Amino acid sequence: MMLYWKRGKTVAENTDLLFNQIEKSEISLINSNTSLFIIGNGFDLIHEVPSSYYKFRDFLEGNNRLRNALENYIKRDDLWADFEDSLAHLDDNAMLRTTNDMVDIYDVKPQFDEDSLAANFFMAAEAAIGPAQTIMRELSGEFKNWVSTLKISNSTKPLADILSNKSKFINFNYTDF
Repeated sequence: MMLYWKRGKTVAENTDLLFNQIEKSEISLINSNTSLFIIGNGFDLIHEVPSSYYKFRDFLEGNNRLRNALENYIKRDDLWADFEDSLAHLDDNAMLRTTNDMVDIYDVKPQFDEDSLAANFFMAAEAAIGPAQTIMRELSGEFKNWVSTLKISNSTKPLADILSNKSKFINFNYTDF
């Protein structure tokens, strides 16, 4: 049985993440009714709930517009390993390249050219910002949809000998577990 406490590797994905594991036997607990437990995302995983961000990626499936926008416009080697932090790394250079591509596709001419239509310019701009809009509009809803599918097995209770009904805890988890 493993509990997670700080930066290191996760057993489930075997990738560098934000915590190390320790054996449950290494925890000296005087009284679980007077101890404060701080619970985070690893709590789901230890209860065999498939709640890693890699599972969210899989939930989005391969041809999903949101997944494509995330994977093409977030500048991270593995955005799913630390998804929350990865969201802060939108690749603005990729967005600019898309804008330039759209200007060519919609045949937007230099401003001094009388044949240039304003509508073409605005269509190009709209198409270029589409991925960012997709992320902003769809991420929250898709994440909620995914979380609502997660279920805990009633038979998996790896912390039953540590936690009691009288235990106090702070929960930083994004699910109800």
